[in-house]
Amino acid sequence: MLVQVNHAQGVAYTAKKLNLKAVIFMPVTTPRQKINQVNFLGEDNVEIVLIGDTFDHCLTEALNYTQRHEMNFIDPFNNIFTISGQRTLAKEMINQAKIDNVEFDYLF
Repeated sequence: MLVQVNHAQGVAYTAKKLNLKAVIFMPVTTPRQKINQVNFLGEDNVEIVLIGDTFDHCLTEALNYTQRHEMNFIDPFNNIFTISGQRTLAKEMINQAKIDNVEFDYLF
């Protein structure tokens, strides 16, 4: 369960591949395109909950939900495993850029 949309897409995809259930919280202001992409990637393995106007409000609701339902919470950025995964991805991108002889000034 989480509340950051780009991370939600990764969790949705993983939930489908591993046949797990994921409840994904997003603010009501999330663009329809992002919601549709999460649904597309997760299909029947994903339940999307749109709540709150801000990330912080949505995060609070997601944390409360996970406690009430005794579920795991996958933090979109404030977790050592998430950070490690992002670091690995950045390293792979830098290595691939070297192979392809591509130079860039910034990597976001």
